[in-house]
Amino acid sequence: MVKAILTKEISIDTPNGVGIAAKVAQLVSGQAKANIRAAWASGVNGSGHFSLITDANQKVMDALKGEFPKLKEQDVLVFDVKNALGDIAMVTEQLSKANLNINYLYTTYVDEKPALILSTDDNKKALGLFSH
Repeated sequence: MVKAILTKEISIDTPNGVGIAAKVAQLVSGQAKANIRAAWASGVNGSGHFSLITDANQKVMDALKGEFPKLKEQDVLVFDVKNALGDIAMVTEQLSKANLNINYLYTTYVDEKPALILSTDDNKKALGLFSH
């Protein structure tokens, strides 16, 4: 059975350009002295977006806010998938049956284990489906 935990993710709006990812990573590691546990980023039409799960979100937010003031912390679910055929299908099907909309999802490794990160329109309800 796939289990999930609720955690906090930092959402950062940035310009999209050369060196932005380097600047974000440098501020996280150099100034905040924090480790990025999971990340995704995109850039479209001159705007960039980063989502980070770190081991010290408040320190990271303090380090980033001077350079990137459009940031916030929000709840996300971290699923302990096994990187096996059908794990993501099973999770998304259960969310669908519970009438929960997925805002976004991505896969990564957290603490050296495969993980599915996602946000729904009701993360606490979604957590209840996977926390037993």
